[in-house]
Amino acid sequence: MTKSSTANPAQSNNSLYDLIEAGDYDGTVAYLAELPPADRYKRRNDLLHIQIPYDEIELSRARDAALFLCGVTRDIVNAGSPWGWRFRLSPEDFVDLWRRFKPRATEDFAEELLKRNLVDSNANRCIAIVHALYLADLIPKPQTESYARTFAQSNVGSWADEDPKLLREPLLQAFEVEGGLIYDAESTHDHKQQFYLRLIREGIFSRSLLLEKTIGTLEKPWSQHHSGWFAHFHRVLEPTANEMQQFAERYLSLCHSRNTLTINVAVTALSTLYRHEMVSTNELMPAVGTVLSATTKGLIDSALKLLDQIVNKEPTLSKEAAALTIVALSHTAADVQKKVIDRLTAWGMTDATKDRVRALLPQVSAKYREQLATISGQGEKPAPPKANIDENIPSAQGPSSPLDETRRISAINDLAELVERTAYVLENNTDIDEFERVLDGLVRLVPSRLPDVRKQFLPVLKRAHKLKPDNPNYLYDKRVARAMARFILFLFDDEKVPLIASYCNPTDMPCVLLCRRIDDLMDFVTQKKTLSPLASPSHRRGFIDPEVLVHRIAAHIAADAQTSLFEQVLSLLRLAPGHNKNAQTTARELPETPYTQALRYALGDTVAVGKNKELFIAAGRARHPGTDDPDLIATYGDIGPDGAHAARYPLSSAPYNPIGSPTKWQLTVSPAPVRLPLEYISIARHQGIFYQGGQECLLGGSYWRLDEGLIKFSATLTPSCLDAFFAQATIALVRNIDWVNAEWCNSAFLSLLLDPAVPMNGLETITLALGLVGKEPGQSTLAVDALVATWQDGRLNVPALGKVFQQMLANLSFNARRLQKTLKAATQSHQTAPRMAFDLLCIALVQEPGDLNKEISSLLDFLLELAIELGLPLPPLTRSSIEQMQISGKGKAIQKDLLQHAVS
Repeated sequence: MTKSSTANPAQSNNSLYDLIEAGDYDGTVAYLAELPPADRYKRRNDLLHIQIPYDEIELSRARDAALFLCGVTRDIVNAGSPWGWRFRLSPEDFVDLWRRFKPRATEDFAEELLKRNLVDSNANRCIAIVHALYLADLIPKPQTESYARTFAQSNVGSWADEDPKLLREPLLQAFEVEGGLIYDAESTHDHKQQFYLRLIREGIFSRSLLLEKTIGTLEKPWSQHHSGWFAHFHRVLEPTANEMQQFAERYLSLCHSRNTLTINVAVTALSTLYRHEMVSTNELMPAVGTVLSATTKGLIDSALKLLDQIVNKEPTLSKEAAALTIVALSHTAADVQKKVIDRLTAWGMTDATKDRVRALLPQVSAKYREQLATISGQGEKPAPPKANIDENIPSAQGPSSPLDETRRISAINDLAELVERTAYVLENNTDIDEFERVLDGLVRLVPSRLPDVRKQFLPVLKRAHKLKPDNPNYLYDKRVARAMARFILFLFDDEKVPLIASYCNPTDMPCVLLCRRIDDLMDFVTQKKTLSPLASPSHRRGFIDPEVLVHRIAAHIAADAQTSLFEQVLSLLRLAPGHNKNAQTTARELPETPYTQALRYALGDTVAVGKNKELFIAAGRARHPGTDDPDLIATYGDIGPDGAHAARYPLSSAPYNPIGSPTKWQLTVSPAPVRLPLEYISIARHQGIFYQGGQECLLGGSYWRLDEGLIKFSATLTPSCLDAFFAQATIALVRNIDWVNAEWCNSAFLSLLLDPAVPMNGLETITLALGLVGKEPGQSTLAVDALVATWQDGRLNVPALGKVFQQMLANLSFNARRLQKTLKAATQSHQTAPRMAFDLLCIALVQEPGDLNKEISSLLDFLLELAIELGLPLPPLTRSSIEQMQISGKGKAIQKDLLQHAVS
């Protein structure tokens, strides 16, 4: 047993402490029984500081009994460890102590314990404790939502014999509480559903009551995750047509739900009711028409089959059914469109329906467009596609200049604007350009005018106090805004908030570098110079115009301003690429210092490499972005990635499998990372991303702790070469490509691809490819936008992206259907995109003979559609590869059609 504070309980009450240390539960309770309540309460603080090893059960039981008798409710509810609630008293112990002592800890005890149960899987005994207290008549019957949710999530079968009436109300209330009952699709046996069925058999509930409750729950606007249990329970109940008849009108209404599972329940029930003539055609057909506009293929298929039933039974309704089905022609899946066309052909159409069909022809797959045009009575066949579509290919424009005038960051020179923009940054953690702009304004305008301007900043200062990163339980969010808060608190209140590990963990290198910059600027503002920091960007995404930096350095020298080595290094790394002759000439007039020598080297001037490694490494990265610097190699040798040598990140399909990733891809870096002071920014940033693994370095570290703001800040560290940034993006996206954990911040990596100044080199292309095959819809949508944007402005290297897709398909774990879906979305976003998708697929589908990705037929089907639409033949290499593919099932027919229709 250990004590977590300097206070020694043994000195204040030796007998109680000895009894606990001996694990004497009965002795502890007997000792406290001799004390009045006020004296027991005095022992509370000492007991809170006693820590007991997890496996010391008897010691824990004795200490917990003492804490229950001496403490308050929150002491028991919050007891435990970082791994969850840990209180060793049994329900019987609680009942016994409650009866004998009526301790302080009983106030709101049941409700608070139930709330803990909901958020902590280790606290699942709480409901048993509450029930034991209720059955002992020590507390009233719980009636709150917390009780209903906890009850629904617990294994309540063991209480059925003790008090069956106790079960009825909360079990029914569980149908009213969102999140009370969750369906586990991977479980083969849902115990809670079986328990409800058992209660039906025992007569506690009627089938009609539970069916009505289930339908009522499905009518609620809950998420699919929260309503899934009830949809599945409806199937488990297996209601008969007679049982469902009284709810026919409600099933019709459920067809308008936004929840796929709910609609499926409704369609299945209505199909049964229609077969038994318990729902009229006039009521049924409008509801079915609503389902046909769904995005889920299975729902459309069910609705079409229900229309088949209606037409088979009442042939006179065939044309009315046909009019309903045409809404499904807008579905993106070609096989859905084919099913609709087959029914339109069989059922016939009115003239009005044919007019509507002809209007939808452009949205229909090219494979079926001619057939649909024929049955709709179009006077002319659709115009044949043009084989020569080179005009649809964007000119090779390439990335725009990072120093384009539209990208310039305007300085803040007005205090009112500075207050407003500072408040904005504290609430908008991801706007890094504005963060840098405000930081520059605060450094220039405020220190020399304190304390006169403090009153104007009081609202901002109040918000900064709330964002102060001083809570040890801080969860990794808003760290850019919190960095600004630290700076504001120092600037106005002279409070330098210390950095705690949970906020600035050494493995979170972007945060470490951000905090170091803030600390250095705190030192700088004490000089009260009306100067911009050396590393303040002049243009978006961290770039500094070389001429701006040269003039800024001259101003610092004239004002005798002292700037940290870290700030000097960062300013060199942020220099825009290219040798600026005007800046070179002006820089030669600056006084000779290690920093100005490194600046001249960065600008391409002839300068001997100096002894100040930190400065010249940064200058070399600015002079040779993304490539080796031969002069630095000759002088310094190998000192880590992005030192004298540019970092390289080979990607391979090796046996190493990152946690949470279904792929076998791994990223390595060379040269190997080394631990150096933070002033070696370009080298130090690799710490926490990679770890040593033999001769090369494998992905690793705590990159999942990053938030979107930190990710965007890390892109400003070396803006002229984003290889390290996109290496981190590749690691993050590969690790969580199937969305094992909700890593929303990963969208920040993809959003950078929308910047027209970002070139699409190797790792940028891999990041885009990973975004296009990811599971999370928000990220894949952002990746589609990036794909179209990079294609339109001429940055996209189509052959390179096609090769990445080729590698992905060879790695059988990647989901080819997702790629088909995102490429199709891209073709619908711009008229030039179908050619891009065609070229990408022609490269990607060149595969070695052998095992194929199980979803490859979806790509073949889409390629067939594009080939027909564009009137283009397959390249010989693509055609040869497809001919050799061993495909079965529906894919075999698609393969045959593709080889027939796309003949060179």
